[in-house]
Amino acid sequence: MADLERRYRRLLVAYPAGYRERRADEIITTYLDLAAPGQVRPTLADAIDLVASGLRQRFRVPADFAAGRDLAGPVALALAGGLSMFLWLAVEPLHGPGTGRAATWGPVAYAAWLVGVAGWVVLPRRYGRWSVGFAMAVTVAVLPATALTGASRPPLWVVFALVGFGALTLATPPPRSATVRGAVVTGALVTAALGKALLAGRLPETRWAQGYYWPTMALAGLVVAGATAGVAAAAVPAAVRGRPVRPWLWAALLLALPGGWLGPWVAGDLGTGPRFGRLAEVLLATCVVLAAMAALSGVRRVAALDRAGGSRSGRRSVARLSWRPSRGGRPARCSSPWRCSVSWRCPGWVGGPGTPCGSPW
Repeated sequence: MADLERRYRRLLVAYPAGYRERRADEIITTYLDLAAPGQVRPTLADAIDLVASGLRQRFRVPADFAAGRDLAGPVALALAGGLSMFLWLAVEPLHGPGTGRAATWGPVAYAAWLVGVAGWVVLPRRYGRWSVGFAMAVTVAVLPATALTGASRPPLWVVFALVGFGALTLATPPPRSATVRGAVVTGALVTAALGKALLAGRLPETRWAQGYYWPTMALAGLVVAGATAGVAAAAVPAAVRGRPVRPWLWAALLLALPGGWLGPWVAGDLGTGPRFGRLAEVLLATCVVLAAMAALSGVRRVAALDRAGGSRSGRRSVARLSWRPSRGGRPARCSSPWRCSVSWRCPGWVGGPGTPCGSPW
């Protein structure tokens, strides 16, 4: 047990120092009581849960975030599996001998995601995350493999989006019910079918002038946007029934973050406006989602009080909500560092001043 306890304590580094001092023994005792006889290492699920919980404490993530994450995880896996089927069956056959385009290593990653979905659905709960981790590892490995062999690869934004969906799934507890497992399979099939149908409607016009990048990227992003909008719309019946709404909004934003990397359907693609670089589009989409997350977690309230800082009560409220007294002339630190980082750094990304408010560590 000594080795197991030591390894669990190493994982506690994700927690803030003060929290570790108060709760470390309690947390370790709980995990040791639940450990199997002869166990010498934390399970993958325990390690992920400990690190994720520590990061939530460190960055003071809102309580509704965890509920939204659990709602978004199965949807993210369905999107990853469905997009993999769509890209493999509809796009990859257009690459290779006789097509004028080099074959890519994309099918290796796509096959891994289909295995990941199957494992998450079929395997026992404690092994479900292993299959998703395997799919993520294979997807990431495609990048150095293509660099070493000189072979072509799928666009980076496709790879990043798949890994992002996988990370969201890994952070979610494996399913307990057959209903959720079946919904993931159904969602993957619907995603692939919808992508294929949208492509069929665009194919006569585009004739695959740019292969992967157009119209595939825009159509994949459109499918993800539809799924994200559907999750956000689920907040309406939840509100009507008097149930919490914020978890659904968090789920939609979590899905929108990697979904935005697939590329929007911009006006320039239709010949009616200026064209923007894909990196600029991705950065803008990421910043918009992060700003929405910051607003959902309460930054607007703090900012409003800050604007009211001309009054003594306004200054006291801002200090009480957002700041700790400075020590030795050093800048005070935000009570929620990730919120402050998003609210101040995002303007800098899009051309305005970006001023960090202190180290979150």
